[in-house]
Amino acid sequence: MKIQSLILHLRDPQKRQYGIAAHLCISHPTLSRWYKQYQEDGFEEFIKEKRTSNNPSVVSSELHNALEKKLSDFSEPFQGYTDAVLYVRENYKQDIHYQTIRSYIRRHFACKLKVPRKSHYKQDQEAVESFKKNRTDI
Repeated sequence: MKIQSLILHLRDPQKRQYGIAAHLCISHPTLSRWYKQYQEDGFEEFIKEKRTSNNPSVVSSELHNALEKKLSDFSEPFQGYTDAVLYVRENYKQDIHYQTIRSYIRRHFACKLKVPRKSHYKQDQEAVESFKKNRTDI
C-alpha cells in the first residue's frame, strides 16, 4: 500500500493527497506520515517492513525452517493446526498456542491447513459408490 501511494504521488505530483488517500481507502494523516518518512529516510527505509510490536517472535528461525520443511513435505502433511501445535510441542519442546501457530503459518507461508469433514457413521459405502457411478452431471 505504501509503495502504491508513492507510485501514484510520483506519477502525478500535482494530485492532492486527499485524492490519493481516498483512492487507496486510507486516512490522510497516514498518507502524510508515509510521505514524510519517504522524504526524511529515503526509499530503502520507506519500503522496509517494520514490526508493529517490540516483542520478540515466539517462533525462532530454526522452528520457522522446520515448519517450512514440514509444510512442503507432502508424504506426511499436517492434518490441521492442532497437528502443527503437537509437532512443535513434541519436537521443539515449546508450548505455543494454537492461534499463534495458525496465524504464523498463514502469514509467513500463505497456506491454510484444510481438514476434510467426517462422514456420518451410518452412511452406507455401497450407496455412496452407486451414487458416484450413476451421476450424469460429472
